[in-house]
Amino acid sequence: MATGTEGGTPPSGTSTPNTTSNRRNNKKNNKGGNKKPSQTKFKGAVEKLATIGLKNDVYHTDNFLSFQRGIIQHVLSTFDNPGDIEYLPRELQNPMPRLMKDMPTLKKLKVDTGIDPSITDDELTADDQLLVEELKSLLVSERKGFVTRKATLQSNLPKLYGLIWGQCTPGVQQDIRNLPDYSDKSDKHDCLWLLNHLKQAAAGTDDTQQPILVFLRSFRLLITTRQNEQDTLQDFTDKIESRFQAFKLLGGDLCPSVLVDAEKAIIQPDGYYLTTKEANGRVEEKLLAMLTIEGAMDAKYSSLKRMLANQMVQGADTYPESRSKAQTLLSKYVPDKPVKTKDTKQKPKDNNRPTEENGVDTNTPADTNPNDTDTGDVNVSFHQRAEPIDGPPVAGTNGEIIDGRTCFACGHPGHLASFCPNIGFQGVQHAFIQDINTDSGDIISINWILLDTGSTFSSFCNGAMLSSVTSCAPMTSYTNGGQLTYIKKGAINILPKVDGYFNRSAIANILSIKDVVKIYRVTMDTKDDNSILIHTPDTIWKFIGVGNGLYYIDITDLDNHKTNNDIIS
Repeated sequence: MATGTEGGTPPSGTSTPNTTSNRRNNKKNNKGGNKKPSQTKFKGAVEKLATIGLKNDVYHTDNFLSFQRGIIQHVLSTFDNPGDIEYLPRELQNPMPRLMKDMPTLKKLKVDTGIDPSITDDELTADDQLLVEELKSLLVSERKGFVTRKATLQSNLPKLYGLIWGQCTPGVQQDIRNLPDYSDKSDKHDCLWLLNHLKQAAAGTDDTQQPILVFLRSFRLLITTRQNEQDTLQDFTDKIESRFQAFKLLGGDLCPSVLVDAEKAIIQPDGYYLTTKEANGRVEEKLLAMLTIEGAMDAKYSSLKRMLANQMVQGADTYPESRSKAQTLLSKYVPDKPVKTKDTKQKPKDNNRPTEENGVDTNTPADTNPNDTDTGDVNVSFHQRAEPIDGPPVAGTNGEIIDGRTCFACGHPGHLASFCPNIGFQGVQHAFIQDINTDSGDIISINWILLDTGSTFSSFCNGAMLSSVTSCAPMTSYTNGGQLTYIKKGAINILPKVDGYFNRSAIANILSIKDVVKIYRVTMDTKDDNSILIHTPDTIWKFIGVGNGLYYIDITDLDNHKTNNDIIS
């Protein structure tokens, strides 16, 4: 009995040769399961200009930050008197109030010519009175030019509105048309209204979404931002900035109170404490810097991340404190080993790979494959030690040649880094880094001054401990935690005849006993007390032992570190 008729549909469980072949081809052409096809890049009215669309648009578009920058650049290069109108897309604020502040007045013209506007015309000299009359004539022509400038700004508004609208996908245009105030705002060519709604649409933060879920997704997208293989460093940092702005648009912030309070507790170099607003700004910058470092491509920057983490374990916090410093660190970094180039012949590009614009998370382990490539130009190496140099031994600044020793600062044999003649005076801090913690396990306080017998110079991370801080010749210190360059120094407040170098990134506030004994008397008698005394004309400062061979003074409790008892007569 036949199991099917010619031309009919095969029963369940059977297949024809043709259908089997088709299935094989489909499986071959769609490895990894059914995936969305790659999106077509949307082209706006100005084809080479960035475009904007919905978060899950059918077209591939740019993020809002790239779109914003593209609009600004186009305005600057094509609009008349662009300086006034570009303020609108750049700051997302109405440019008219800013323009009106520039309206010419006689008072401004007097200031420009060096005449004190507070002096009445009757009190002016004869020459100045004549000059004022000329300024009044000049003011007439100045205001005519200002009227023209204002008219240009007003005529540029519909031109800018049309430019922005022409770079929007049909989907986002329809979303904007659905807004209740669209007709009124469109007739007024309200560019500011349009840009703000485009920013919300691109971030997926419209009224049709559950607000808490949108907030959580926006936060997750921000903290999981990663640099993909195809991202340049600029693309990656733009991605972070765009997601951060979308997060802020929802009312989010990156200022946990515990971190803000910690920043407010630190005494600043000029002796004051940060306000809550200043502390919030600093915490926000630090967190964004951390996101930049953590999200950087592991194929290139994994050794940098390990170096920063290892230095932190040793007590040297060298993590960048701002986005600009993080970007500079990444752009200048050279890996210890060359980044391997991916063999594109062995692994063809998957054109069906989901994209972020489709709403699919692309932050998979594949994005940090060790074989990924980043071919950005770089020109600075981060090796902590100089490469050894073949050649005759070079005597140190102390005049001695040490056989079998190579300077890790310059690479020449014959001397130590502390006496390197090739890089000027350089400081060394050996033992302290190894014992950054106290016996109780507490981290050294930023308000402590540590007396160290292993350091060849004094360095401070708390500027409030110094006075008369000025710029100085660069001095680079070398530790087993890395190296740090100092370009400022000042007098130590409690020991005004001793100078200390200042750098906020220094590992701690270290007072070198080598500097102290040149000027002050230093005594110690462990029979009576485990402390070191430094004698000044007015006070005997008591550095109290805290374990691991460290002795300290706490500047927030100086009375506890003063004594008039001279233990050695």
